[in-house]
Amino acid sequence: MQENQHFLLKLFSLILLCTLFFTAFSRIGTFAYEKVFMQDTPFSDVTFIGPVEVHGIQKDDVSHRLNQPIANWQSANGVQLSFADQKVDIPGKLFRFHVEESIAAAVPGNANPLYTTIHEQDLIEELRKILDETILSNVNIKSLRARLEEEAGALNTKVSVIKISDHMGEGVVKRQSILSNAEIKIDGTSLSSWLESHSQVIIPAQDSFSFLELLNDEDPFLSNELLTKISSGIYEAILPTNIQIMERYIGKELPEGITAGFEARVVKEKMDLMLFNPNDSDITIQFDKVNNRTVEVSVLGIDLGNSYKVRFENKKTYEPKKIIQYQDNIKNVFSSERKGRKGSSVSVYRDEYNSQGERLKTTLIAEDFYLPVNEIIIRKIAYPETSETETTESQRSESEKIDGEVQGVVESEADQKDTIAEDSTELANGER
Repeated sequence: MQENQHFLLKLFSLILLCTLFFTAFSRIGTFAYEKVFMQDTPFSDVTFIGPVEVHGIQKDDVSHRLNQPIANWQSANGVQLSFADQKVDIPGKLFRFHVEESIAAAVPGNANPLYTTIHEQDLIEELRKILDETILSNVNIKSLRARLEEEAGALNTKVSVIKISDHMGEGVVKRQSILSNAEIKIDGTSLSSWLESHSQVIIPAQDSFSFLELLNDEDPFLSNELLTKISSGIYEAILPTNIQIMERYIGKELPEGITAGFEARVVKEKMDLMLFNPNDSDITIQFDKVNNRTVEVSVLGIDLGNSYKVRFENKKTYEPKKIIQYQDNIKNVFSSERKGRKGSSVSVYRDEYNSQGERLKTTLIAEDFYLPVNEIIIRKIAYPETSETETTESQRSESEKIDGEVQGVVESEADQKDTIAEDSTELANGER
């Protein structure tokens, strides 16, 4: 009985040793065969590692074939990250290329990846150049890192741009919110006509907007005065954002109902309001009816963390003068032909703040100047009831008096224009 147990134990041990031997031999034999006989075998069929074709190249030479385009890409290219209107370049030297691992994993006849990695801490340090900690905390670093490594492995000759917002949590930067707004006064008929065809305007990401190009076939019935009010409302609404002003005009005199600094004059086929959206996401300009005479202009976009405020400096006003005209054919002793209105000048600044309320940048947007509107007063010439000789002398005296008053008005108006011109020159030359 005991002898049988020893025999079975020996038999089991022998079988186990044979199994281990054959298993090890098959594995080692395959490895040795590949090392000895297949080491220099070229890739068959059309094979790519990254963007580099390696078909027909000996495996020992593939690494040399890959190293040159990798070195070129690292020295000349890299990847660019964008968030809103900010961009940061990720240098190619921060990427590590795993050439041997890529060759070992390559399947002949396929398009194979070129494996690359970038250290997470290096990526975060680059992101801090354009993102504050609040925004950075919402970035999916793992997802962004994988996208960067994939892009680096493609070795594109042109710099690739990746939107950081594509790698942030749903709802964080995906939903538009109201960035700013303004109100404009328009009569009811014109308001309804505008809202029927222009309730919403989209300014695409990194694209321009022209107010005149917005007008359609029905809009020729809209006056330049009305269009100026609407474009001024748009201009006022976009000022506290990062939207850039490409083209904008003002008139010689400030229109009624528009604050100095907010006018954007429009004249069909002559004067336009042109804007540029520098962000990597769309901007929406929305018109909402408040009442029969008021429309609210809202700017909708992704809240990017930074805020913008409009500031007026160097405000000045210029008093109007009175111009007296004498006429003989009016009924009243005097009448006012035109009411006077003050002139003004102002410098418009845009301040940018981060999420902590720190001012990052100040930009001079415009320096606007408006002439005063002088009042015109018409007076009737009064002739006293006297003899013919006295009347003639009186008329001559009255005529000389009128000439003197008119000359005085002309000189006064000339002095006023000279004063305003000096103030305008002073404003343009550096009161900033």
